[in-house]
Amino acid sequence: MHLFYQYRFEVRNKIITEINATTNALNGGYRVLVSGLDGPVKWRRSGDLNLAFYINYTYQITPDTLVNYTKQYIDE
Repeated sequence: MHLFYQYRFEVRNKIITEINATTNALNGGYRVLVSGLDGPVKWRRSGDLNLAFYINYTYQITPDTLVNYTKQYIDE
């Protein structure tokens, strides 16, 4: 098991907190589709002796009333 796995739940919880804060600021009526939370925990230096842990993720916020969505692709 990777050394950074021990930080997965802390990183994931911070991501969820941030997403919840964003959706709460919209005053309800929205749903969130999150992708990437199953990816590996990564790290980068954030100082001489510090590391920052992160997970690459994306999320989309859509209204609860949206029942169908088609993405249009344009060939160039």
